[in-house]
Amino acid sequence: MSYLRPGATQKYRDKAKLLLAEAAKSSTNQTSAAGREAFLALNDNEVDAFLSRVEIIDQHPNLIDVMTEIEGMLIMLSPNHVSTLATYVEGWWLGVVGKCLIEDGSATIPIQNIIIKANEIGNMFKADTLPVDEPGLLGAKEYSVEEEENTFVKQMRMVELSENAIRRGVQDFYRAFAQRSKWARENLLLDDEASKYDAGLKDRYERKCEAEYEANQACTESEQKKLGRQLCLWASQQSFDFRNVVEIWITAGSFHGLADRMEIGWHPDFVKLFEAEKVDEDA
Repeated sequence: MSYLRPGATQKYRDKAKLLLAEAAKSSTNQTSAAGREAFLALNDNEVDAFLSRVEIIDQHPNLIDVMTEIEGMLIMLSPNHVSTLATYVEGWWLGVVGKCLIEDGSATIPIQNIIIKANEIGNMFKADTLPVDEPGLLGAKEYSVEEEENTFVKQMRMVELSENAIRRGVQDFYRAFAQRSKWARENLLLDDEASKYDAGLKDRYERKCEAEYEANQACTESEQKKLGRQLCLWASQQSFDFRNVVEIWITAGSFHGLADRMEIGWHPDFVKLFEAEKVDEDA
């Protein structure tokens, strides 16, 4: 096989032809029998034409070692997070290759695109920044009937949000949960950073509630539900910084996380309503 490396001369291909013929005749491997017979059935011109199209690219790292080499090439971009950085670059690369394989048109991937993307991802891993995944690549769950048992969904149902708003809320909840969990797994979060972020959201929610309750003296159940819808929709449109990350779905999903833990609620009397529901279930 070494005689068929890129740039092989005719002399090398002739040598490979003789060695391959000898191997095809002497081998007793039944798995390759059909291939060996087909090779031996070719005439000299056909063998030459066949081998002229063969290039053996050897002495390259395997799938495990290649990550070590990638990390070595990327270490200057982020010495403290090089393993995670390499994983992000690999994920981007596999997506690009997959797209080239299934789409019409050129399958060329310019090397400058790789350099630009590596630097772009490297910038996300600076000491004071958090990387943000594409929402669609986080593997977050979508809405299903089973979600109706979750507290944060019941909170939205309690104020009679529209189906579209509820599905959006479920999507934001799982995306935010997946991203925040990934940051935690990769040890990218500072001490109590996530809990401090949630505490800040809760404080903003409470201040918003106070303002809305003062401005809208909601007395009837219908008025309270309307006020609850307004609060939930307000939360779904906010984008408070999670360190360097300013994404609506992170903020909105985190608000729903607080609602799921019953730390906040959209209906003014959400605590009493849940207690009443629990009593009914126990009965």
